[in-house]
Amino acid sequence: MKGKTLVRQTPAGEAEKLKQLKSRVRKRTRELVTVNRALQESEERYRELVSNMPNGVLVQKQGRIVFVNANILATFDFTLEEILGKSVLDVIHPADREIVEKNMALRLADKQAAQGYEIRIATRKGEWRTVVIQAKKIIYDNEPAILSVLSDITDKRRSEIIQDAVYKISEATQLANDLPELYRSIHHIISGLMCTENFYIALFERDSGMLSFPYFVDEFDETPQTRGLKKGLTEYVLRTGIPLLATPEILSELEKKGEIELIGTPSIDWLGVPLKIREKTIGVLVAQTYSAGLRYGPDEKNILIFVSNQVAWAIERKRAEANLRRSEQKNRAVLSAIPDLMFRLDKDGVFLDYKADKDSDLLMKPEMFLGRKVVDVLPPWLADLTMKNICRTLQTKSLQIYEYEVNINGQLQNEEARCVLCGNDEVLVLIRNVTEKRRLEQQVLQAQKMESLGTLAGGIAHDFNNILAGILGYASFLKSKIGASHAFFKYVDTIERSAVRAADLTSKLLAFTRGDKVNYKPLNINKLIKETLEIILHTIDKSISVETKLDESLPTIMADAGQIQQVVMNLCVNARDAMSGGGKLSIATATVVIGANDPKAPADAKTGTYLKMSVTDSGSGMDQDVLTRIFDPFFTTKDKGQGSGLGLSVVYGIVKGHEGFVTVSSQSGQGTVFSVYFPVSGKPEAQEIWTAEPLRGRGELIFVVDDESDIRDFIRDVLQSHGYRVLLAADGDQAFDIYQVRSQDIALVIMDMVMPEMGGEETFLKMKKINPGIKALLSTGYSQDGRVSEILSKGVMGFIQKPYDFNQLLAKIRQILDPGE
Repeated sequence: MKGKTLVRQTPAGEAEKLKQLKSRVRKRTRELVTVNRALQESEERYRELVSNMPNGVLVQKQGRIVFVNANILATFDFTLEEILGKSVLDVIHPADREIVEKNMALRLADKQAAQGYEIRIATRKGEWRTVVIQAKKIIYDNEPAILSVLSDITDKRRSEIIQDAVYKISEATQLANDLPELYRSIHHIISGLMCTENFYIALFERDSGMLSFPYFVDEFDETPQTRGLKKGLTEYVLRTGIPLLATPEILSELEKKGEIELIGTPSIDWLGVPLKIREKTIGVLVAQTYSAGLRYGPDEKNILIFVSNQVAWAIERKRAEANLRRSEQKNRAVLSAIPDLMFRLDKDGVFLDYKADKDSDLLMKPEMFLGRKVVDVLPPWLADLTMKNICRTLQTKSLQIYEYEVNINGQLQNEEARCVLCGNDEVLVLIRNVTEKRRLEQQVLQAQKMESLGTLAGGIAHDFNNILAGILGYASFLKSKIGASHAFFKYVDTIERSAVRAADLTSKLLAFTRGDKVNYKPLNINKLIKETLEIILHTIDKSISVETKLDESLPTIMADAGQIQQVVMNLCVNARDAMSGGGKLSIATATVVIGANDPKAPADAKTGTYLKMSVTDSGSGMDQDVLTRIFDPFFTTKDKGQGSGLGLSVVYGIVKGHEGFVTVSSQSGQGTVFSVYFPVSGKPEAQEIWTAEPLRGRGELIFVVDDESDIRDFIRDVLQSHGYRVLLAADGDQAFDIYQVRSQDIALVIMDMVMPEMGGEETFLKMKKINPGIKALLSTGYSQDGRVSEILSKGVMGFIQKPYDFNQLLAKIRQILDPGE
């Protein structure tokens, strides 16, 4: 029919088939979508797994890298863009490329290739890291490829190498003969771990505070000298105890902070680590580079840190060994130099070894002691003493010291033995001859005894002089007032003469303590001897002949004429009294030189030239007991009433005060020789100049400071009756208070040196601060000893010895107030 479309009718069976087909297509589509989604998820899980594997995964195709996981990127410091497409051989160490190429070819040809072999791969910064390769041929993007799993063993290998280095350092410590050889070995071993072309070891001695450089290798700088600590990089590490990698940036920052100062040639990288022993830094281990192409990093720093502990212990051990060798050498040298005899014995007293010279003073030759017992070779008493001390030493394990006397070759010797433990069942006995030591000790004890007695005598004399000052002063003053015709004149005269005799006794006591150094003058002793003999010759019995042997070329000595005359007189009188039945008295002078350890001089005698005066008599002599006591004050061999016993003690004190010494040689019935030694001066003899002193005052105000009221009153009465005005003070504190107010009016201060509370010297010095031009006269009952000399040197203008009469006082005052007249 025209205008109608014909529609083909589908049979009912075919429609059903089409429906089923469409259903199957939709189901298959859903399955494929599900499978594809699972596949994508699986691939994503695989990629996530591969990317996060602890090992590196690398896929190469046709020699180019087409896949790497995150481990590769992190380990070798590459970005994905930098490494993809890169040739595998470009990142492999040249020495390892051949084995890699060979195994790649075998795997691609489906042949057996090596597994688990080591190669080195470069990081982005050019550092070589060691890896172990496990590889397999795969299909990647429909093409043959090689999958490689890389295990980084760099740290493991480095640890093994460092451990090996530590072992080698320990081995070098054992084998090195000395420290320089050890230092060289340490440098060589560390150079196998890192570049150490410039390398040094610095050591610090805490006791001396000095830094030394026992090993120093540098391409520019010379080995530094041992020095005190500065502000260099070495000192910085030493001070902080912390390792330091000083790059140029860090170096600049430390300089800006003032932490360091550059010493030596500037380096590119400076790497230093402390050398520590039990947290105590003993030094610094340093490597440095001057080349920009060679830099240090954390790895080099860690290497040095790791080996530094072993290096420190190696150095300390070697230094200990060196110190031990030096100590042994020193001990051997000391033992060789020690003059003592040494014997090693066992617990049974058997001589095992000895150290003795061939000419040692022994009862028999030293070698004859060996293998024999103490009881077989020593006298019974000495063997018994020795065995007791051996047993005591072994029991107490402490040093035993004992002394004994033994007659060797007819000479009585004093021996000191020291027994000390030597091992468990052995002792070492050191024997020293102390004969001379004991002789010197007796001299020292005698000198100390004399000094103690002198101190006592000086104190007594001072107190007597204070008492006598009032008695003699008032007696002389009263005599000047009453005249010789007065009824009481003879009584006053007796008082005065008695006081003078008492003063003479105290002057002897003071002479015993020490001499008057202030008034020493050059003296011709020959002239004084002659004058003294003229005085005492009439007191010597005619049965005693007197002769002199005086060296007319004698030099002068610095001495006080009165005191030296006292020495000559006392020695002559002592000689006279020793020759009651007649005899010969001889006085001789000569010049002698006293050397070190001179047997005739005491231990404290100075070396040099001395004037020697000998007084010899042919009298009764003295035994040893008397000789040890002849210089003691108040000791005398004379009958009661025939002497005070001060004569020889005065001699001793005067000579000692003149820095000389006295020796005595005597035996009972064979006479005595006293030898007196004075150090020579050589200056021209002093001439005495006498001037008349005006006695009356001119209205000057005199300030009297003394804790003795009788002395204050005496001085006041004398001065007021002779034209002076007087102020009084009883002690230093009162005197200072008065002087603060009246210093401008006071013309002269008369001051006692010894007062309670504040003494004369302290009072004077405080007054001097108020008035630097102060005039002062020092008064004391002591002699003009070193203390008086000291205060005179500080500005005191004069000294007057108690007791004194009023004329002496008036003359001394005018001498100070009118020095030019």
